[in-house]
Amino acid sequence: PLLQKICSSIESEVTVSKDERKTARRQTESKGKFSENKMDFWEIGIGAVLLAGGILTEKVNGNLSLILFLIGYLALGRRVLLTAARNLGKGHVFDENFLMSIATLGAFVISEYPEAVGVMLFYRVGELFEEIAVARSRSQIMDAVDMRPEVVNKVEGKEILVIPAEDAITGDILLVRPGDR
Repeated sequence: PLLQKICSSIESEVTVSKDERKTARRQTESKGKFSENKMDFWEIGIGAVLLAGGILTEKVNGNLSLILFLIGYLALGRRVLLTAARNLGKGHVFDENFLMSIATLGAFVISEYPEAVGVMLFYRVGELFEEIAVARSRSQIMDAVDMRPEVVNKVEGKEILVIPAEDAITGDILLVRPGDR
């Protein structure tokens, strides 16, 4: 609770949880990348379709076009706008969510609706790619950490001693055979 409060005051979207890395990683690997970010994919897809619809109907029906742009913007920017408002309330004024909100709302004010929705669309796609890359990197780092050996083969003279890995110190000569960790 206290740690969560401290972390949330710095970055609102951080959640502190019990260290269950292996279980969580197994569940994540079994689900795949789509189900992990299913809501993001849906919001981006809906926003892209509405942006395309707004652009296609812009010359024919301006009111329909505006409605499509507004709905697309809200589908894409809802989380960004809410996060910006929350962070603004906490005194974090110039974060990326606030700046994206100001830029896209400014585009709406000057009647550049496709640009506002397009900028939010590309921002959300970039955020999604970043999330996937960070999750993949974190998973690979944890896999490397899990490869730590439990025991090592320490060479002392002509003798090889099997000792716990934690007992090995800098300067020890270790024997690593093919297939060893």
